[in-house]
Amino acid sequence: MVEIVQSHQFPLRKFSDVQQAADALHALEEQGFDAERLAIVPESLQSRPNIQETEAANSAGAGAIVGTVLGVMVGLLIASFNLSSTASLDMAPLAEILSITSLASGVGAAGGAVITAITGGSVNKQAVQSGAGETENYLLVVDNTTPEEVQKAQNVLQQLKGGIPA
Repeated sequence: MVEIVQSHQFPLRKFSDVQQAADALHALEEQGFDAERLAIVPESLQSRPNIQETEAANSAGAGAIVGTVLGVMVGLLIASFNLSSTASLDMAPLAEILSITSLASGVGAAGGAVITAITGGSVNKQAVQSGAGETENYLLVVDNTTPEEVQKAQNVLQQLKGGIPA
């Protein structure tokens, strides 16, 4: 049986320079922190984008259209099977066809929108960035630790120059 261990990373400090982050990591190692539980990661990998920064809305719209079309097709198929079993010439079959098709298209639209919004929520919009003045920040993180160890690490890092509290 495979056991999956969850990781609980806690950011200790943010650095604008990777060398400063590496120096801070080494300082923590010298104070007895386990090197395997410390890491330097780009801040962009730790942050989750807002829903407005993803393709969720565009995906939901497209999914609703596809879901509606598929729902109409399934609704017509279900209605045609239902009509083949009843041979009546009044207007009831038309109302039945419309109600089944409407219901199926609504379910298809809702399902398609939800599924594609969820998948589009993990896709970042491609934004044109000038790159001027933007620098990558780095986080020094510790994995699977106690609040006491976090406080001790932050005390060590306060003695160092550079970085801002995360």
